[in-house]
Amino acid sequence: MKLVKIIFFAIFGSMLLISCEKEIDLDLDKSPELYVVEGIVHDNLGDNFVKISKTRTYDNNGAIEKVSNATVQVFDG
Repeated sequence: MKLVKIIFFAIFGSMLLISCEKEIDLDLDKSPELYVVEGIVHDNLGDNFVKISKTRTYDNNGAIEKVSNATVQVFDG
């Protein structure tokens, strides 16, 4: 019985290593630049914040570009 388990795992393991692989080419560099708005709004005055940044391309590992001097209005309705 132990030999059967070893053979089964050997066959199953070799099937995983030899399995087919398909290459997918995605065009990720030409996405438009968008604004990202993150925020937390509570009923307490000291805990509120809003951050605005811009998206970047997939292969850009640089710093996130923050937007400053923006006007943000939050309404209770």
